[in-house]
Amino acid sequence: GGAGGRTLSDFFAAEQLRADLATRAAQSTLMLDPEDPRNSFTPERVNEFHTLFPLDSQMEDTPHGPLGCPSRVFKAVSEVDGGTYALRKLDGIRIQQDHNLMRKQWGEITHPNVVRLRNIFITNEFNGQSNALVFCHDFVFGSMTLEERHMRGDALGGISEDVIWSYIAQLTSAVRYVHSRGKALRCLHASKVLVTPQQRVFLNCCGILDVIGDKKITVQDQQAEDLRELGTLLLQTVCRSMDASLPSSLAASVEYLTAHYHPDLKDFVVFCIS
Repeated sequence: GGAGGRTLSDFFAAEQLRADLATRAAQSTLMLDPEDPRNSFTPERVNEFHTLFPLDSQMEDTPHGPLGCPSRVFKAVSEVDGGTYALRKLDGIRIQQDHNLMRKQWGEITHPNVVRLRNIFITNEFNGQSNALVFCHDFVFGSMTLEERHMRGDALGGISEDVIWSYIAQLTSAVRYVHSRGKALRCLHASKVLVTPQQRVFLNCCGILDVIGDKKITVQDQQAEDLRELGTLLLQTVCRSMDASLPSSLAASVEYLTAHYHPDLKDFVVFCIS
């Protein structure tokens, strides 16, 4: 205990807070070097946002991934409230639903494991592009994607049972909450789920596919697809490979799960994906 009843865990919590604040400060002030080639597609400001910094590691637009179109994401600071946000610019899309209505609906969805959607706007301030569609979400300091954390060549070793159950508790809580609000996540993909060093999970890119996705799919079907995607995501995370859920790998992946983890985990994953 020590003076004032403080414990060792209090000390580590204070150390963690210091580290988090240092990360936050460093990421808030990220600036592009004048020689950086990414300057070619990074405007100085967009609407009320300044100090844009591209968060994609590669130069090219990301290929046709889970959003169905190329996108780029930037860290930016708002001159309105001084907050740091993530701006995701989409290229070559058609708006399928009223983006102002979706902004209102998703803006009311607040959950500790869902990255909050703050705004959707159309701008001409991206170099050489008119009518760019931009989604503004909260910026999660110190996070990386589940894919970066667990499925890259330099990813950490095997994932412990405790961590995977923590992920499941957070993910299922978020999915249940969003479904209870009559919505679906539609992007439970390893490249769109963020995780912090403290194992806190955030579902990112919410609302995007409601604006640009196929609007003929019913919400019930979207929610069922969320469950399948959740099972797929867990299988890929445990097996540390995006290929774990491919039809050709599925049997071997479930076998790995059965050999290394509690039967409940296998049952939950199989329930989701089937």
